[in-house]
Amino acid sequence: MEKLPVIGNEEFGVRLTKIQESLKAGGLDGLIVFGSYPDREGAVTYLSNFREGYPDSLGQGGAGFSALVLAATGLITLVSQAASPGQSLANTEAVKTGPSLVPEVAGAIREKDLVAGKIGVVGLDLIPAGIWQALQKACAKAEFEAADGLLNAIRGKKSLQEAAILAQAAWVGEQAVTAGMEAARAGQRQAALEMAMRQAAQQAGAELVSRIGVISGPSLTPGGWPPVSDRILESGDFVMLKIAGWTGGYAFSTAKTMVAGQASAQQRDHLAHLDEALDWMVGTLQPNADVGYVLTMHREQRIMPSAHGVGLDVFEHPWVSMGPMPQKPIMRPGTVMCVDPLIMDANFGLMANQATVLVTDSGPRVLKEV
Repeated sequence: MEKLPVIGNEEFGVRLTKIQESLKAGGLDGLIVFGSYPDREGAVTYLSNFREGYPDSLGQGGAGFSALVLAATGLITLVSQAASPGQSLANTEAVKTGPSLVPEVAGAIREKDLVAGKIGVVGLDLIPAGIWQALQKACAKAEFEAADGLLNAIRGKKSLQEAAILAQAAWVGEQAVTAGMEAARAGQRQAALEMAMRQAAQQAGAELVSRIGVISGPSLTPGGWPPVSDRILESGDFVMLKIAGWTGGYAFSTAKTMVAGQASAQQRDHLAHLDEALDWMVGTLQPNADVGYVLTMHREQRIMPSAHGVGLDVFEHPWVSMGPMPQKPIMRPGTVMCVDPLIMDANFGLMANQATVLVTDSGPRVLKEV
C-alpha cells in the first residue's frame, strides 16, 4: 500500500479557525462537540485528531463518548476517559480524563467562561438522554442550540490530503470486495466469503473493518447488515457483498452484486441495468449542482437511489434520499459521496452496487484505484 498523506497541524489550524469564525457569525460564544466510538467520532477527530479507544463499558459514566469544548477564540479542551499522554493531538490545550463525562464537560465550560454563554452543540443525537439532562442541570445558566450544520458545512468539502486518503480507503474496499467475488463459487459457504473479504481488507491496509455483509440466493432481500451465515452457494445464485471500515482514519463503504457460477441472460441483463443505475447516479454529482432523487421506474424495475457523504465517518453529511427534502444539498467541489442505487425486481428481489465519488471542478470521479 502506498504511504498515506498526513493531515498536518496547519490543516487542523485552518479547521479550528473556520469553525470559530462560524461561531462568531452565528452569534455563538462556544461549542461542544460530542463523538461516539467507533462510528461517530469524526467530528471530534476533525478538530483535534483525537480517536477514542475501545471502551471498557459503553455509556458507563460516558465511557465510549468523547467531547470537545471550545470558545469562539482560543484552543480546545478534550474530555475522554480514553485519552492518553502518548496521543498526538491538534488544537488542544487541555485534556480531562475523569471517570464521568458530565462534570468534566461542565468544568471545561466554566474554565472557558461559557457558564452563561450561548453554546452550540454538535452530535447531540449521540449522547444518552440522562447524560445530556445532567449536563443541562450542571450548566443551568447556559443556552444550548444544535450547531451540527456549522461543522458539516466545513467537513463536507474535503482537502486534497483527505481526498487522497479517501481514494486509498476506497481502493481497500475494492480489494476486499474483489476477494469476496473471487471466492464466490458454487459449493462455497457465505462465511468463507466473509473471511476472504476481511483478510483482503487487512492486507490492503484497513485499520478496522466494522461490518461485512454477504447475502446470497436466487432472489435477494437484504435488510441492513445481516449476520454472515454458513449458507452454501448454489450455481446461479445472486451474491451481494458489502464491507465498511477505515484506512488511515478515513472510511470506506463498498458493495457489489454478482452471480455465482454461470449467469443466465436475464441475470446478466439485470446486473448490467444495475451498473447503468450506478453510472447514472455518479453522473448526477456535478459540481455546484443541487441533487435530489425520486423513486424511478426504468425497464419495469424500481430504482431507489440514495447517497451520503463519507469521510472520517462512514455516514456523514451531506445526505441525499428519495422524496421531498427541505433543501437539496449542493455538490461543492471537494465533496466525497457514496452512491447506492437499489434496484427492485419482481423475480430477483432487491440488490445494489455502491461507489465512492469525488466531486471535482470538472465533474465526478469514482475513487477505486490508488
